[in-house]
Order: sequence, then C-alpha cells, then structure tokens
Amino acid sequence: MLIRMAFFLASVRVFAGEIAYCAFEVKVTTAAGTPRPNVPVFLIREHKTTFSDATTDESGLARLCDAPLEAVDVVVGFDVCGLVTVRNLHSLWPDTKRINVIFEEHPCEHFALAEYCQVLLRVQDTEGRAVAGVRFSGDLDNKGSGSDVSDNLGRIFRLVKRHGKLEGVVKAERGGQARVSLLVTDDTELKLVLHK
Repeated sequence: MLIRMAFFLASVRVFAGEIAYCAFEVKVTTAAGTPRPNVPVFLIREHKTTFSDATTDESGLARLCDAPLEAVDVVVGFDVCGLVTVRNLHSLWPDTKRINVIFEEHPCEHFALAEYCQVLLRVQDTEGRAVAGVRFSGDLDNKGSGSDVSDNLGRIFRLVKRHGKLEGVVKAERGGQARVSLLVTDDTELKLVLHK
C-alpha cells in the first residue's frame, strides 16, 4: 500500500511538472510580418510592477506562463520610447491568450539634443474653436521652416533652430490676429487666440 501511494505521488509530481500551460503567448513581428527575435516582453501588474518577463525566440514568440488572476498589461520593447503596450488582459486557464504585436524599434532621442526644435502653434477663436486657413508671417532666426497656414485643426507647425527666435503674426482673412514672440529652447506647443 505504501509503495502504491509513493508511486501515485511521484506520478502526480511528474504529471504536474509536464503541464505546459502558459497564460500568454506573445508573437512579435515587424510590419512586414518578419519575426522579431531577442525582444523583451514584460507582464506588468497594476500598470507599474513587473510580474514576469521573457525574450522572444527566433520565431518571435515569447511565453509568459505565470500570471496573476487580476488584469495585467503586456509590454514589448527595449526602452520607454517606442514600447508597445497591450493593457488590461486577463489570463483564463486552461486557455492560452495569444497576442500578436507589430514592433518597430523607435529608440529614445532624449539623450542627444536635436539641432532643431518643433513648435506647434494652435490657433483658436475666442470661444476655443480651431481656426483653419490662418497665415503665419514673420521673421525666423536661424532659417527655420514649416507650414505657413493653419490646417483644419488650427495647427501651424514650425521647425526652429534651438535657441533661435520665432517672431511674427498669425492673421485670419477676416481680420483676427495674434502676435508670436518666442525664444525656442525645446519643443514647444503654444495656443494663440485670434482677437479682432
């Protein structure tokens, strides 16, 4: 009887060890469908704590077998810039949740200062509505470039050399205008309200 019980317990342990249930399988590819090997994949608990992690194999597959019962996020990538996040997923034993992720590497640029900064002028009327067709005219230090007329969302995009100055006026055809005078040291978004 003892021998049978020992054999039964050993069988249960072997059987339990052979169960290959994984909560999540994440397939990582490029936009063209090519597998992405050696990409880190993380299982994040409560949107902030790493519960487990894996790295994609040659076929672009990462297996995250252990997971808590509450919702988790799956995060794919190397750095905070360009990460792909799939939020609020639940594991459901015995089914493996399969997730397909297209991942293109977009490394952070915050370690090197760009020569030019982006300036986004958001042109609005006095009621906060975007104004399209407003023209920017003025002087740019250091030969900046960009759009001269606001688009349908009231946006004018400019590139200005870092530590350069953006000066000018935005004018609507119907007479509203706003003045711009801005020393540009970093990417900047500025709201301009047209007054008649």
